[in-house]
Amino acid sequence: MNTHDGVFVGRNRELAELSNVSARTAAGESWLVLVAGEPGMGKTALIRHFSRQLEGFTRLHATADPHEVDLPGAVLGQVLDQVGPQWRRPFPLLLAGDLQNATSFGAGGQLIGLLGDLEKQQPVLIVVDDVQWMDELSLHALLFALRRLRMDRVMVVMTVRTGEGDAREAELRSFARRYERAVQIHVQGLTRTEIADLTVAMLGAKEPGSAVLDTLWATTGGRALYVCMLLAEVPLERLGQADALLAAPSLIAVIRDALVALPPSARALAEALAVLDARVPLHVAAGLIGVTETAAATRALEPLLRAGLVEWRPKEAATPVAIRHSLQRDAVYAQLSPARRQQLHTGAAAVVSGSAVWLHRVAAAAGAPDPRLAEQLEAVADDESDRGQHAIAGTHLRWAADLSPARGDRERLLVLAYFAFMRAGQGSRMLSLCKDLEACSSGILRDTALASAMSYGGHAEALDLARRVRRALTAHPHPEEFAEYVGYSIPAVFLVGGDARAAREMCHWLLALRRLGGEPLSATRGVLAWATLVLAGPRAALSAIAEETAVDGFEMGPDNAQLIAVRGSIEALDGKLSQALTDLQAAQQHAREGRPIIIGRRMWAYTRWVYFLTGRWDVSPLSAADAQAAAGGNAWYDDPFEHLCRIWVPAARGDWPDAERQLDLIRQASLPQAGGGEHLCASIGRAVIAQARGDHDEMYRALEGLRDSPPTSHDHAQTARWWLPLLAEAEIGTGRLAAAEETLQRLGDTGDVPYLHLQTSRLRGQLTERLNVPDRALRTYRTAAESAVTRDDAPFQRAMLNLAYGRLLRLTGQRRRAGQHLQSAAATLAVLGATPVLQRCRKELAKCGLHAPRQPTLHATRLTEREREIAQLIGMGKTNGEISAELFVSVKTVEYHLANIYLKLDISGRRELRNLIQAEQQPERLRGVGLFQDRSFRPDAPG
Repeated sequence: MNTHDGVFVGRNRELAELSNVSARTAAGESWLVLVAGEPGMGKTALIRHFSRQLEGFTRLHATADPHEVDLPGAVLGQVLDQVGPQWRRPFPLLLAGDLQNATSFGAGGQLIGLLGDLEKQQPVLIVVDDVQWMDELSLHALLFALRRLRMDRVMVVMTVRTGEGDAREAELRSFARRYERAVQIHVQGLTRTEIADLTVAMLGAKEPGSAVLDTLWATTGGRALYVCMLLAEVPLERLGQADALLAAPSLIAVIRDALVALPPSARALAEALAVLDARVPLHVAAGLIGVTETAAATRALEPLLRAGLVEWRPKEAATPVAIRHSLQRDAVYAQLSPARRQQLHTGAAAVVSGSAVWLHRVAAAAGAPDPRLAEQLEAVADDESDRGQHAIAGTHLRWAADLSPARGDRERLLVLAYFAFMRAGQGSRMLSLCKDLEACSSGILRDTALASAMSYGGHAEALDLARRVRRALTAHPHPEEFAEYVGYSIPAVFLVGGDARAAREMCHWLLALRRLGGEPLSATRGVLAWATLVLAGPRAALSAIAEETAVDGFEMGPDNAQLIAVRGSIEALDGKLSQALTDLQAAQQHAREGRPIIIGRRMWAYTRWVYFLTGRWDVSPLSAADAQAAAGGNAWYDDPFEHLCRIWVPAARGDWPDAERQLDLIRQASLPQAGGGEHLCASIGRAVIAQARGDHDEMYRALEGLRDSPPTSHDHAQTARWWLPLLAEAEIGTGRLAAAEETLQRLGDTGDVPYLHLQTSRLRGQLTERLNVPDRALRTYRTAAESAVTRDDAPFQRAMLNLAYGRLLRLTGQRRRAGQHLQSAAATLAVLGATPVLQRCRKELAKCGLHAPRQPTLHATRLTEREREIAQLIGMGKTNGEISAELFVSVKTVEYHLANIYLKLDISGRRELRNLIQAEQQPERLRGVGLFQDRSFRPDAPG
């Protein structure tokens, strides 16, 4: 165990496990090692010893700091500082090193590329110590990258404290359980043998007797740090006495006794290091206690090194020094008097730089009101906000609030801190201010912040607060002064709360003030579009966007990312699938470049839905949920939509385990709310799976609770075109024909919405069949079947229509025409891999004396989902680098999957694969899968 002056004993099992992982990494795999244990057990010493012994790796080390947990990118910045700019140059976010405005999605995507380049030279080891204090951006960016590195030689080692009920520990353990190449090492106390070896190594004595070992083990529980402190401070003879166990001091007492025994200069240096709480050059720490000569500073340091309190790195240029362990630091700091703390923090503020200056100045204030310091912190926060550093600005405003003696100033600063955290997308910090905001006096800004926080947390009281804000703004003589803060937040509260009319009116009122610009303007216009969707449907919502942007034009730049994402989502609902994909992909690109998208998960959900409708089942957008990158920035009610859109393809293909797993994730994803996203998405998901199984009773049971869902709900408006056709199908299948007619009426005229027209035509035909009017049903089917196939066509829905049409033709004695439509349906279903419906279609063909065409397809091979995605992108002409960027995997991972694809398909290379994919996508094969080709064609005309 590394304990004292480089001594290391034991831990053979843990070292062997780490060595095994490093060997597998060097051989071409990516691995995560999670080293967990209680404080003082020796986690840091273990990984440092391992790292020092590891040869042939690029080693990158970082240590998380509790003072920087709110500083986005703090830990990732430490890692990047060790990588030369020539490596970071192709990655703009990483080259600048300023990650304050980045998202973990954008930073993680570029980190994949950087690590891929580095590991081409030699394997990479990344060590992050004390990950329980790691900032969210760095953690999620690193885990995002790790999940997408497969054949890249990257090994990530993280240490985390256990036994403190920390959510971060649970999050990491959950990730490690899901990640297929992860090892968890639990560091426990030293064994008696290891304690004996440590005693010999530290004291140079013969092996201690059993009495000494009994005392050390019983007192410390094998905690390495505690053992070392006792060995350093308590004579060995004393530890062997019979009453030693009863008299054995606590760790804090041992450290306190060690301090008392130190020379005054050494004790003062330890106190300075405890206050600085960072690795600093020796001359900086010594200067804090008035020691300016190098020799004197070194003399003060030596007793601390002998006592094992401090670690020193004299080989580094700055000769940094720091207290060895946080437990030791806490014990030293705890024994400081308030006056001494204040004195040292005041001095520290003069020798440190950056945000640490303000931390020490606030600590020096010792909780006393300091209006001057509060004013300075507010000014610093203003500058930080101007630079887009909203998270740290929020922290400084929070400190300023605590320092303000006047209640009015304190409340104002608390509100401003909330808005800073909101702009930074730090949902947990927003919610943490709820109680403080509730205690503040009512006012426009306070009520706006509290309404937003309550809406984010799913509290019904948010709507009443939003109405209060609206009334106050209407009565205020200068409401434009509040536009920047009210922005889209209050309209969004109305929208989520079910009052779309108030949301739309509020948006119009705010936009008429003409005080919004950039992202707030884009987001407010987005809420206006959603509200219009609820009140008047998708076509009216798109018109509202066009009217609102008519003067200044519709920009596709990053400042308009929010409205681009909203427009793409609404275009998808309106059946403009090619336009929708253009907008959604543009918004996703802005997200990749670090721009947070407010509707995050829904944007990915609508994109996946467009891919489903257009038949691109094997090319899926990367989801923010995959990376857990958007977890802090999305409200609970958006989470289930991601998993719902992951059900459609596996259900249609008969992959029941995957479909059911996504359904379970919907149930677990969020707070259950009456009529909320969890309930709605779970109902739709159940119905989609039941439809694929042909179980109309289960479809109806899943959806009957939605029949009376309020049309004023924005969730209802955004999903009605998903579940109303399913409900109508369930009602027809269970004999509820009057109800089915009513449901179809609710969908309105669908003639200019291709995917919906195909669905409703099939359903109306089936309803008419059940009413025993076959001639009318045939006309309905025929009209839809003869409709032209365009880029916005929905091949799966067209195949379902042709199956229904062919079945009725067979039943009415028109077997030749039936065969044409059934074969058309079977060809499409085979290419899509829609096995459950294809089996029904084959049964119908058999009744016509025909067989479904058995054409080899990509889905019929043994390709994995990821291999199918890459193959489809090759068919679109993309390079390995472009595929890497789109799927957020490394180039080496693309190359690895390509090699497997060539082997499985028995082809020689890229050109042959591209030709195969393009042949799969020909109109005569896929019956016009939209977006794969531009030519319009007509299915076999009925004879």
